[in-house]
Amino acid sequence: MMKHTAYERGAQAAGLYKKLTKTMRLSNDACISWAQKNGLPNILGRLPVPIAIFCLLITALLCGVVIGSIVVVAAMFIYMLCNITISGEDDYNSEHNPSYGTEWRNGSEGTGIYTGPEHGPGPSYRVDNDDDED
Repeated sequence: MMKHTAYERGAQAAGLYKKLTKTMRLSNDACISWAQKNGLPNILGRLPVPIAIFCLLITALLCGVVIGSIVVVAAMFIYMLCNITISGEDDYNSEHNPSYGTEWRNGSEGTGIYTGPEHGPGPSYRVDNDDDED
């Protein structure tokens, strides 16, 4: 025989809803009778239950926002920790920035002034060869 779990969950939710509305009605009636017994207007007896429900919903919403913010900040912190690199500035420049442009360096034709990337897709040319021939 097949179980009807969705039907059972629906029946439980309906029972919980009926119990909750019955409790709210009883509380509302008790507040109204208290207001009448003390000579207060009926409207003051009708206010406590809706105000309590509103405060409960606002509290749940604020707790959700706070918990969500904590989760987001923790995720950002963990992301920053995972992507941190510890290296000196000189190491970073020499290893990660290929040399472009004209500069003095040791290249394929010896030490001299070269133009182009030191290690890269394009060719590198020595530009001070004309001075040696003169």
